Amino acid sequence: MVGSAADELPLPELHLGHSLARLRWAVVRQPSVVHLLIGETPYVELVPVAINALPRQVLRKLTLLSQDLPRALPFPAALHNLRTLRVGNSTCTPSWLQQLGSLRQLQQLEMAVELGVGGMEDPAPPRLPAMPALTSLDLTLREGPPFSLCLASLPALRTLALSGEGSAVLEASPDVAGPPGSTTLASVRLCCSDVVAPFSLMPAVRRAEVWVDQLEGAGSIAAATSLTRLQLGGDEAAFCGEPWVPELLRSAPASLRALAVVGSWLAAAATAAGSLVQLRALSVVADAPTLLPPEGAAVWRSLQVLNLDGHDHTRRLPLPEVLRRAAQLKALQVFLSEPTVRDLHLLSLLPSLRHLVIGGMSEGVKAFTAPVVLQLLPQLQTFRTEPASWDELLELAGLPGD
Repeated sequence: MVGSAADELPLPELHLGHSLARLRWAVVRQPSVVHLLIGETPYVELVPVAINALPRQVLRKLTLLSQDLPRALPFPAALHNLRTLRVGNSTCTPSWLQQLGSLRQLQQLEMAVELGVGGMEDPAPPRLPAMPALTSLDLTLREGPPFSLCLASLPALRTLALSGEGSAVLEASPDVAGPPGSTTLASVRLCCSDVVAPFSLMPAVRRAEVWVDQLEGAGSIAAATSLTRLQLGGDEAAFCGEPWVPELLRSAPASLRALAVVGSWLAAAATAAGSLVQLRALSVVADAPTLLPPEGAAVWRSLQVLNLDGHDHTRRLPLPEVLRRAAQLKALQVFLSEPTVRDLHLLSLLPSLRHLVIGGMSEGVKAFTAPVVLQLLPQLQTFRTEPASWDELLELAGLPGD
């Protein structure tokens, strides 16, 4: 037994593996357990026995790894006060999902589930029920029918993450008298296969990450009038060349301040980003050579933060003519293996530059570069040779973190 934190107080925690003896021991010896973690076990039928042995008001957090979820978790009375539920690598039916609605106190739900597998087909569409207290939802969706979410039925939801090879549909509320979507959702991560996501249902979203094969409703992002940060792609090897990407960027709301592209994108998307005069920060990280908005794009006149990492680490700064256009640039991070004096002179053309990070250099090159940088750019407040995170760069330039 180890101590964990819940409700700001140290609470007892119990981890159970596949052992039958451990499951039985939990029933008779651990009546005060608040966090119960049960791993893969062939004795699934004993899991509800162990849970039912706990007092109704005690169990607050349950982590369950089982491939037979309906038998392992039939929602006994001991779950009445559950605040956190984590379920991994399990199969369930849409009708079983509806039982989640009985967890009226649940605040965090994390599930990696597969629907209708192994003879468990269910005619009902997979859908999450109304959950009034839920603030955080993280679903890993396997292949199968689209998973439906009505954001209006999750009135307290603040963070939403959808990942995996499955698909999802975000729906409006059938109640015309109430709000059609969520007025509390502040952060959304859409990283599954196909998504129908009308952003008009998420007017309060401030931060969004999108990496999907197909996104229906990309143009509706104009309705996300609180959006300040947007990330496209998920890792350096990602390909952000889908047709919805330029549409999404062309429709970006006036509130957008920071755009991060993690992966390769096409010229059409880079051109669309170049028209975002509201943008103050741009990050492009890719395995391939970095592609940027064209030289004459309006975005260069307003950009204050720029992060470039093409993983090519070429000897010359990418597109130096473009850098000359960025007169408002305050913070810059580039990755150069061997910057030349001429490269560094190009930086002196940036009158507003106060924070500079040059990564990718060997120790010997760093020793040569530092004194040259300090001589050519005496106005610098920060010079680093160790990479900075995107959040750190935004903070250096005084831009809001969310």
